[in-house]
Amino acid sequence: MRKAELDMRRVAILQTEIEATVNRAHDGVGYYILVGVNLKNIGTRFARINWEGQPVAFTIRRAKFGADGAPSFPWDPIPMHVVDSEDPNKSPEAWALLPGATGRLAFAAYVSHQGVYLMCFRGRANLPETEDPTKGPEEKASWSSTKYIVCRGVYQRT
Repeated sequence: MRKAELDMRRVAILQTEIEATVNRAHDGVGYYILVGVNLKNIGTRFARINWEGQPVAFTIRRAKFGADGAPSFPWDPIPMHVVDSEDPNKSPEAWALLPGATGRLAFAAYVSHQGVYLMCFRGRANLPETEDPTKGPEEKASWSSTKYIVCRGVYQRT
């Protein structure tokens, strides 16, 4: 009984943080958005994130602002998959982070217009089949993070 209670208290908690830089494209038309997503397991349980068979992990969407000042996203997103560090032409099946471990994912995109862009990251958790991700506030079926970035002029870092 004691082991079961301890196992129930062990949770994977992933902190996600998006960092990005914007550089003018070498031909002077458009921008390169270079993104790093930092992941840190601050929980007490092994965290596994599935990439294979999941929606793309990262998207960038150009925002349009209406008269009310609120953003909308009428243009198609730029989808990006996680790449394997040994072969960037492949996507890994999954990532695993032990408690206390960190990881970093890299993404890059080219955009042709100045403007405000919304960057969205989402990693789908691989919970054991006996766990119900809808129960308990500490268990999540996915981890996500969002951030806006402005593309204009020259080099910018956020």
